Amino acid sequence: MNSDQRPPDSMQHLPLYARCALEYLEAQGERSIAKLNGYLEHYAKSCGSEIDEHVRFSAHAIAIRRFAHSGMDCTGSVARWYGDGSSAVCRRQPDVQSA
Repeated sequence: MNSDQRPPDSMQHLPLYARCALEYLEAQGERSIAKLNGYLEHYAKSCGSEIDEHVRFSAHAIAIRRFAHSGMDCTGSVARWYGDGSSAVCRRQPDVQSA
């Protein structure tokens, strides 16, 4: 399967740095994709890793699913959800460049 068509990974399948970034984002009052990207960079660097683009896509998808309803700024996301509930599908945004 082409990596652009691969669905996002679930939280338990993400590397530790991505899970830490998402948990830290959850603890913040103001949430945004820009902040998530900063946390991903920080935690990946702390772990001696580089961010895989599929991990970034998966983290964006999880953050949008969790926090968009609370007014999170989703500008710059490489992920977009289509549909509602259990029939929702997440797709990579090809025209958006990651930070």
